Amino acid sequence: MHGDFKFNLMRMNLLKLGEKENIKLNNLDGFFEDKGISDVSSKEIKAQLEHLAKENYLSEKSDNEYELTGEGKKELAEVKTAIKKF
Repeated sequence: MHGDFKFNLMRMNLLKLGEKENIKLNNLDGFFEDKGISDVSSKEIKAQLEHLAKENYLSEKSDNEYELTGEGKKELAEVKTAIKKF
C-alpha cells in the first residue's frame, strides 16, 4: 500500500480507537493487521500518534498513552461522513 494511503488509514483507525478508549502504544500489536494495514512498525505508529497530537486531535497523557480531544471527535465525525459517501 502506498505510504500516503497507509498513514491516512492508520490515523483514521487511531482516531476511531480513541473514540472507544485511550490509545496505548503498547496495546497496538496486531491492531493494524486486523484492519488490513500490513507492515506497520512501532516507529510508524508513534509518528502517526505524534502527528495527530500535533494537529490537536489527540492529547498525550504519557509517553505511550493518548486521549481523543474534542477536535479529534469533530474530525472523526467528518471522516465518517465522508466515508459513507465513498
